[in-house]
Amino acid sequence: MGFTGGVGENAPGIREGICAELGWLGIGIDRQANAHGRSWISPEAGTVGVYLIPTDEEQVLARGAEEGLRECDCATG
Repeated sequence: MGFTGGVGENAPGIREGICAELGWLGIGIDRQANAHGRSWISPEAGTVGVYLIPTDEEQVLARGAEEGLRECDCATG
């Protein structure tokens, strides 16, 4: 399972709460790794890997906008 984006990358309390609710799926969290924002935050004995995946949301939005402008030919006025 992966956490990404502003909240996913920067909110250890939210990550911990989500993982606690999903324990029945075998999802767990290493509290210390989570608190320090490590890239792998599942416990070593966990059955499901839990990861923090960095993303550049601004770049994703800019690429989408550029693609949309190219498709509609709006950029040429």
